[in-house]
Amino acid sequence: MEKLPKKFILPLLSASFALSVILRLSHEANASQDEAMNAHDPQEISRAESVFDITLDTQSLPEILEELQRREALILAADAEIMDRTLQLQEYEQEIEKQIQILEQAQIKLDDTLTLARDSAKEDLTHLAEIYENMRSDDAAALFSEMAPEISAGFIGVLDPEIAAKIMSGLDARQANQISIILAGRNADTPR
Repeated sequence: MEKLPKKFILPLLSASFALSVILRLSHEANASQDEAMNAHDPQEISRAESVFDITLDTQSLPEILEELQRREALILAADAEIMDRTLQLQEYEQEIEKQIQILEQAQIKLDDTLTLARDSAKEDLTHLAEIYENMRSDDAAALFSEMAPEISAGFIGVLDPEIAAKIMSGLDARQANQISIILAGRNADTPR
């Protein structure tokens, strides 16, 4: 047996339902009319005839079908709108995924750049430290006395301890104290 298209199912069921209602009401009205006729009560006869007239109003069947078709059209339109929104959400989701991938790639590049910059700075610091280690300690001390204490402490911290001690001994006591405080406080926040 061949299946009916989905768009015909709702109107067909609605028409069947409406026809069933009309037939049942018609049957009940006929039974009421028969009872009223047998009773010979004018009020009962009048009431039965009015029920019978209402239920046999076949003019309302096309209106019912039209209303059902209108409602089906509304449901189909709502389904189409939901489908459109679902597709739109899928497109947004794909765009967000693309943007996340772009951001992840940018983060990787940024991390690589920062690593390169740190490594370069460390190499520069190591190179300068080697230069200071190869200088005479009194010349290096004169140079360090002109630097800001934070910068001096940075270099003193990476120098060979013997060379650092010679340079520190050539500094003014106040400068040497400031550098010592900075060096001592560097790892103060490190958990033990």
